[in-house]
Amino acid sequence: MIYCNVSQSYQPPESFQWCCTISLRTMKLIIGIVFTSLAFSTHAQEELCKIEKNLKICENSAGVIAHVTVENPSALNRGILEMTFDGDTTIGSKAFSDPRVRGFLLEMPYTNQRNQSALPTLTLHPDTFVESSNMYRIFIMHANVNVIGESFSPMTQLTYLRFMHCGFTDVPTKMLESTENLTELSFENNYIRVIRSQAFAPVKLLRELHLEGNGIESLELGCFDGLDHLKVLTLDQNHFSSTPGILKGLNSLVRLNIDDAFDENGFNIDILQNLPAISNIRMGFNNMTTLKPDMFSIFPQIRHLALFGNHITRIPKGVFDRARSLFVIHLARNDIGFIEPGAFSGLNVSLLNLLNNRVDKTIETDTFSGLSVDRLQLDSNNITELKAGAFNALSAQQIILSWNKLTQIDVDDFLGLDTEELDLSHNCISSIAPNAFQNSKVKKLRLKGNPLDRVDKDKWGLPASAEISML
Repeated sequence: MIYCNVSQSYQPPESFQWCCTISLRTMKLIIGIVFTSLAFSTHAQEELCKIEKNLKICENSAGVIAHVTVENPSALNRGILEMTFDGDTTIGSKAFSDPRVRGFLLEMPYTNQRNQSALPTLTLHPDTFVESSNMYRIFIMHANVNVIGESFSPMTQLTYLRFMHCGFTDVPTKMLESTENLTELSFENNYIRVIRSQAFAPVKLLRELHLEGNGIESLELGCFDGLDHLKVLTLDQNHFSSTPGILKGLNSLVRLNIDDAFDENGFNIDILQNLPAISNIRMGFNNMTTLKPDMFSIFPQIRHLALFGNHITRIPKGVFDRARSLFVIHLARNDIGFIEPGAFSGLNVSLLNLLNNRVDKTIETDTFSGLSVDRLQLDSNNITELKAGAFNALSAQQIILSWNKLTQIDVDDFLGLDTEELDLSHNCISSIAPNAFQNSKVKKLRLKGNPLDRVDKDKWGLPASAEISML
């Protein structure tokens, strides 16, 4: 420290006074610089930064991620910033500010335990993402998500939000108030047991909603109110009652997935009332046993219908009579032992899949009459016998009858058949009767895996141009 000790009786020279003044000013400046340096030094000491996958990640002394900087554009996958954390993590306010970042994938370690307490916690501040001006998507996996204050700051640019295998036990309606422009939302494989009335009211622009794998036990009436623009709804792997009216108001819904969705009371067709735009429905693994005439008349515009993995035993006539727009029908992995002749008459479809209905059966005369199909799958069906004309008046590009229990092909088994390809591979066919194919049109015949001694097109009634494959 500098002292200027001058007696009152002594008047120092003007130059000395000036020198003293300058010295005091200099000291103040020096002290200011020192304090500023100390402040910066303390701040630097409070943050610990590391470079990881071309990202600079800085944490403060409390272990909170304070900011993340993209050191190299290669850190982004098509504009998406991907980060993986080992355990409980907190991301602080305004942690992301790089305009090149257009989305986030935040992932915790995977655990195969179906146990909410086994998940690490990801804590987010309301304004964690607020400075990410170009961000349109957030995807978080395998974490108990905790948003401080239960709501984000408004994120009007966000259109895609997905929480997969996270710890949600209820739809966070308050949080959704800050994401009003969402068009796709997913809470797949969480722990949400009840979807409450008005749960999605804040996200009126939603076009896709995924709720599969939650074990949902109740859909309250009005739970989908306000979703006038919703096109896709996925409710697979839940356990709710098929109460009529729970889908009311979804006037724009095009695709509905409800595989393995219902409680012990099973599926009720009335749940599908009032869906005027529906064209694609998946209803697999719902313990359905019966198909009734005109049961699908409530949506005549249906294009894709999947009923695989149920316990349907027979297909009567009239089931599809008022569903003439059908393009794909999946009936694989049921217990179908009988198809009433004409059950598919009048349909013009790309695929009719009857794969793996493992019930011993006979295909009766005219079973598929009046059907036009690109691909008919009857493989692995335990078919033991074909009655004469079983495929009469059928038009098909490809018929697959492989892996059945046919032992011989008799005259007129394929009477009236018109197909590009007939696949009889891996049966037990040891004989084909003379002129067996004389009254049918088959361009390619597959016979691999059958105990046939020789191939004889002429004897079997096939034209010389027909192709036969034994390989």
